[in-house]
Amino acid sequence: MHKRLRGVVSCVYALNAERGSVEADPRVAGSDAYCLALGRAVAEWQFIESGLSNLFYAATGSTNEAASAAVFHVPSGFSTRLQMVTAAMKHAGVPNSWVVRWEEIAKKIKKLSERKNVISHGITVFDMSRPESDRFFLTTNINHPEKREDVFHHQTGVAANDLLEMARMFLSAREELGAFSNYFSAEIRGGFLNGDELPPLARGVFPEA
Repeated sequence: MHKRLRGVVSCVYALNAERGSVEADPRVAGSDAYCLALGRAVAEWQFIESGLSNLFYAATGSTNEAASAAVFHVPSGFSTRLQMVTAAMKHAGVPNSWVVRWEEIAKKIKKLSERKNVISHGITVFDMSRPESDRFFLTTNINHPEKREDVFHHQTGVAANDLLEMARMFLSAREELGAFSNYFSAEIRGGFLNGDELPPLARGVFPEA
């Protein structure tokens, strides 16, 4: 049984920009909130990855879901897998309106994947000089050959509130992807009896809550 860790997160403790950093496990308020926000963002993105695999399966007309998923996950790069879905959509003989709508969704997901890379390439930092809610944050990994300084700025970083906003964007995108995928799967099996007409949910038109 793993012991539950509360108030502790392994990170780099930023003494200051001039003096560098040391490894530390600061036990301060805010670590739980930060870790939960980081986990939420990661979890929401996983649903996007899964949704793309399902759409690839439908677009290729595969009859073996396990084989389709295996092929889809051979490329390690997300951009390549996204391109695979787009290529399958364009050559599946589906009405053009469905392809156009998919390209809108793919463009949005591609942009969000750059935000997701913040999580993939960053490192958790703790800086006591920051406001309490922002003391834990993601910034560029000083030991990574591609420091991604284009998406990181140490004085700003990516704190808990930023991660929660990222999770909300991922959630919105995966709901849009899921609605499109569900209707697309049904329509491609039925032969697109409605032609170019997409249901409102497939177009991203959701009823007011």
